[in-house]
Amino acid sequence: MASGHWSRRAIAEARRYGEVAVAGIDGRLIADGDETNEGDAARGHAIPRGERPAPAAFGEGASGSAAPSPARSGAASSSPASSRPSAGPDVPWPARCAIEVPAGRFAYAHFTSNETADGLRFPVWPEVALPLAADMTSDLLSRPLDWQRLGLVYAGMQKTVCAPGLALVVVRRSLLGRALACTPKVMNYAALAEADSRLCTPPVPAVFVAHRMLHWIEAEGGVPVMAARLARRHALVQAALAEGNMHGQPYRQALAPAWRSPVNPCFQLSDVEGCDAFLAAAETAGLRDLGGHPAHGGVRVSLYHGVRDDAVETLADFLVTFARHRSQGGRGPCASAVRVNAHAAADRAAARAAIPTAAADVPVVKGRDRT
Repeated sequence: MASGHWSRRAIAEARRYGEVAVAGIDGRLIADGDETNEGDAARGHAIPRGERPAPAAFGEGASGSAAPSPARSGAASSSPASSRPSAGPDVPWPARCAIEVPAGRFAYAHFTSNETADGLRFPVWPEVALPLAADMTSDLLSRPLDWQRLGLVYAGMQKTVCAPGLALVVVRRSLLGRALACTPKVMNYAALAEADSRLCTPPVPAVFVAHRMLHWIEAEGGVPVMAARLARRHALVQAALAEGNMHGQPYRQALAPAWRSPVNPCFQLSDVEGCDAFLAAAETAGLRDLGGHPAHGGVRVSLYHGVRDDAVETLADFLVTFARHRSQGGRGPCASAVRVNAHAAADRAAARAAIPTAAADVPVVKGRDRT
């Protein structure tokens, strides 16, 4: 399914191994042979064949080295490709993702659940009569999973759980044993399963950090608490953006609210100079690494598990302060803006307080249902 930058990397890699069909996030397949194939990240719009990305080298990008093993030789795959989202937030966006594919033609469907470069996350699970493979590199353990719909989940764990060097794969046993003959053994999930994930020497430091991080997540209350904290942080950032936009509309978001990533909120400023000034002022305020992906520019906020709540509070205050400063040329806001700002600040405070942050505030689900 077409969703953003990293799904474009996945489609480029998949094309090296088999037939690929592409669908937009609304589930509509885009036919090959009519001068188009790859879907627009937001709406499934066609991209001219000449604008297709060049195939990435194996292992290039977040989805390359940890991508699902391609289907057995002769089988085909259904996988996403994408470009930058172009539809505005006021254009109707799909409420469900149902993919219709010809029976017996494809081996699996693939989607990237959270696009870090585009600031997009699937709010619903795709519906398809194929094994569904999900790249969850950037939103692992951030929400409950519907295991009835998923055949394979994989994730590079460097964003949410540990240091670089470790990947997680959860796969149904019925899907093992379908790798191409050319698949390296280290990427063959059947071989890895048979070797109890120790086909070669594991990256011990990354495993150690993952062990400590997973214990911390469990002690905090598990996935329900992580999801609640993420929702609170995202609501706080969105409320601050809305409050800041009461001072000259400096912030712009291209995606519909339901599709905005709570893990990686992305936005643009009204002009390039404003973006440069924002990043410089943020650096001075101690808010670092807010620059957007090089392919998109703008601003990208990362709200991973290890981010402290006080850092998000500082960012929210900065978003409002910067917008007010830009609109007033360095002077304080006018009286009417102060009155409006008081209402917006109250909304932001409500968003801050409404979502539970501690394990005691969220029902803890025991056993396997926790994740």
